[in-house]
Amino acid sequence: MKVNFKSFLFSSAIAITFSACYYDNIEDLHPAPVIIPGVNDTTANGCDTAKAITYTADLKEIFQTNCLGCHSAGASNGIDLSTYNGAKNIANKLVGSVTWDGTASNMPKSSTSKINDCSIGKIKKWVESGTPE
Repeated sequence: MKVNFKSFLFSSAIAITFSACYYDNIEDLHPAPVIIPGVNDTTANGCDTAKAITYTADLKEIFQTNCLGCHSAGASNGIDLSTYNGAKNIANKLVGSVTWDGTASNMPKSSTSKINDCSIGKIKKWVESGTPE
């Protein structure tokens, strides 16, 4: 039996092409998402805005650090952020105040910059989620 070299080569190439093992690396097909600190990293520097945000666990400390100098019990401006009920009463103005979006007075009032993005994110989520205690 005589085998034509060109035929043999062509048949071999076809056989190898269609019968070769096919392997996909799952990491190549579905790479991990790119995490950009400060943009889509919800746990950067301990900032987790993906969890449920509450006044007691999350906002009370933010208000103590940034707001209670002017907004505590008995404040002349009538805004008390030292309690859950006080914060809840002005929840509709909080986001505008801390984001400086022009819908409310910029807070902190005597500051030249806003509070940090993590704190703003927590306040926004708290207001959007219905102000849980």
